[in-house]
Amino acid sequence: LTLSELTGEAIPAIERTGGLSPSKRAICGYSLAGLFSLYAFTHCTAFDACACISGSVWYEGWVEYLRQREFDGAGTYAYLSIGTKEKRGAPKILRTVQDNMEACAGILRAHGCETDYVVGPGNHMQLHRERFAAALAHLDAHMNR
Repeated sequence: LTLSELTGEAIPAIERTGGLSPSKRAICGYSLAGLFSLYAFTHCTAFDACACISGSVWYEGWVEYLRQREFDGAGTYAYLSIGTKEKRGAPKILRTVQDNMEACAGILRAHGCETDYVVGPGNHMQLHRERFAAALAHLDAHMNR
């Protein structure tokens, strides 16, 4: 599913089928889906909030790409989280993930986005349920202000 398909087909179909007319939307993902949620959030106006949980922000060039991306973050919210042990990954490139996630948080803030950046216990594969629960609670709190 591409971003265009998500925003142009899937979301309208779900909202139409469910009889929904939300005033706000959020996107949330873990690992590669976390990177996608951050990408989607900064590339269209369909989402008012985003959660990037243990996102694959270690991809070479991602931080610079995001830094150069023009987007208006005013009135939006992002929750970014990562485990303390994720930066200890075996492939060398994975060791950039925590610094890159922190850089992403700074970039979002510089664009006016209210951003929470959380470093919690565990590695990439640990405590994923707890991280999802925390992310969804933060999104819910923001969306229901």
